[in-house]
Amino acid sequence: MGSISEQNQQTSVLLVTIRAQGLTNPMLRLGDLLASKGLHVTLTTNDLAVKNRPSTIGGVHLEYFSDGLPQDHNRVTGSVDLYLNSLRKFGPRNLSAAADVAAEFGVPCAMVWTQPCAVYQIYNCFYNRLCEFPTENKTDMSEAFHNMHKVKWVLGNTFMELEKDVITSVNDAGDRFWPMGPIVPTTLFGKEEIINGDLEGITPFTSTNESNCLEWLDKHKPASVVYISFGSVLFSSQKQIESIATGLKVSKRPFLWVLKLPVNTETQQQFGILEEIKEQGLIVKWSPQTAVLSHPSIGCFLSHCGWNSLIESITAGVPVIACPRWSDQPTNAKLVTDVWGIGISVKKNLEELMAGEEVGRCVEEIMSGPRSEEFRKKATELKRAAREAMADGGSSDKNIQLFVNVISSFS
Repeated sequence: MGSISEQNQQTSVLLVTIRAQGLTNPMLRLGDLLASKGLHVTLTTNDLAVKNRPSTIGGVHLEYFSDGLPQDHNRVTGSVDLYLNSLRKFGPRNLSAAADVAAEFGVPCAMVWTQPCAVYQIYNCFYNRLCEFPTENKTDMSEAFHNMHKVKWVLGNTFMELEKDVITSVNDAGDRFWPMGPIVPTTLFGKEEIINGDLEGITPFTSTNESNCLEWLDKHKPASVVYISFGSVLFSSQKQIESIATGLKVSKRPFLWVLKLPVNTETQQQFGILEEIKEQGLIVKWSPQTAVLSHPSIGCFLSHCGWNSLIESITAGVPVIACPRWSDQPTNAKLVTDVWGIGISVKKNLEELMAGEEVGRCVEEIMSGPRSEEFRKKATELKRAAREAMADGGSSDKNIQLFVNVISSFS
């Protein structure tokens, strides 16, 4: 009988996803983790019609399927509905269809869950009617849970020390939810980043953009800068921009703001308030987020609480000002404030808008308020736990190895 290592080299794993930063990057990094354990890993995703598609990134082989859109279609700023409808027509009907194919060929299937386990359990309880909810209308995740009986494992981008109670509860109920995270850029663990590009083989930032942000941060005191970013998808509204800018002006604290201007707005000079605070901070279109969060000058992160951003902030040990919008974000924000105790939430009015004074209040509370040291202490504790989980012999590292061993036994 061959060794586990010999078996692993004969075991192939196919990862299936659609081209979206919140999905593709975690899948690439998970694939690289599995490849580092000796598996042959292939990631397939929709064809972006780019001319120079890479065949490998890190230890992951790449294959592509058509998304049905013309080459000149803007998949980043174009219509999301058009993009998804085209994918449904030309690509897999939905990602849960992969479970149908696996079942047809007798291949074991796992779901990669890119949100916290708490959100998984909420959807699970809703779909299976395990609890009462205010509505019975189907959610966007209903299709995914329709095929859960064909899934042997759920692999989560979280770690046991972060969500021990809910992970234990899910597994005790008979599911197999195995936390394998935090699945984040390895720079957050003080290591060299292997996955250093996107599926077009392009480094996600230019050296100029990176050095501008980091050199600017180098000039500031430890834990003094407010970092603001609402992810790669959301464009800020005029009212939101004005509210945040007013709050920053009131706080008089230095800030680094990744700002996506509203559609049809060409320059930030159209906002007088931005001109008033331009000497107080740095406003950019993009930042090397993991390098920014790891920088000692960062004092807090004003975030939409998308899970990728939040798990990066947790791994970096940065307190959070939560400003959630939709999907898993309100639940993630609740975890930040009420469960992990690493931040606070911005209060909004009935129109879901936040006042400038409220932004300023939150900045001051988390940076120098009575609980500021408590926020930093708890954030530091979770940073340490995240590193320990991914270290050799840590809780997530053991789960990754267990998964590799189990699927290798099917070969």
